[in-house]
Amino acid sequence: MLNLNAYERAAIWNEARYSRVYSNELTCNMIDEELGEYFDNIDSEVEKLDALCDIMFVAFGALWKIGFDSLDEVVAANEW
Repeated sequence: MLNLNAYERAAIWNEARYSRVYSNELTCNMIDEELGEYFDNIDSEVEKLDALCDIMFVAFGALWKIGFDSLDEVVAANEW
């Protein structure tokens, strides 16, 4: 597990806990909650970092649920 990137770690974490079913509503609610935590703690660098990392983790989990198996696939899907 030491050589895994953040996306791979998030995928493994999600796979151990959830079915691979994407919910737009759940994803939006979770990102909205984390954005709220970010703005509620604008004076705390630690809390802002925590909220931003949580947003990344939620986004990675959503990508995994949609069906992307690697960060390379995500990057390739966004290349011009």
